Amino acid sequence: MLTRPDRATIVTLLAPPTVWALHFLTAYILAAIACAKGWDLGSVRLVIAAATAAALVFIVLAARAAHRHTGFTADTPPMTTRPGARACARWGRPPSWSRR
Repeated sequence: MLTRPDRATIVTLLAPPTVWALHFLTAYILAAIACAKGWDLGSVRLVIAAATAAALVFIVLAARAAHRHTGFTADTPPMTTRPGARACARWGRPPSWSRR
C-alpha cells in the first residue's frame, strides 16, 4: 500500500495523521484503564512506548513514499514537474500557467 512508487494515493496523505491519532487514542484509553484497574504503570509505559515506536516507523515509511511520489529533489523546482514545463524551459519562456 505505501510502498508502490508508481503513483500517489490519498492513503499517502491521510495515513500518518490517522496512525498518530489512533496511537494517541489507544494510549489514552490504555492509561485510563490501567489507572482505573490499578495496574502497574511501568508495564503500561512499555506498551505505549512500543506502540509509539511502531507508529513512528509507519509514519516514516509513509513520508518516504510521499517523497518518492512527488519526485522533488533539491535540484528540481516544483514547476518543472508539471506537464509542458520542460518544453517551456527549453524555449526560454515561462509556462503559460505562471503568466498573469
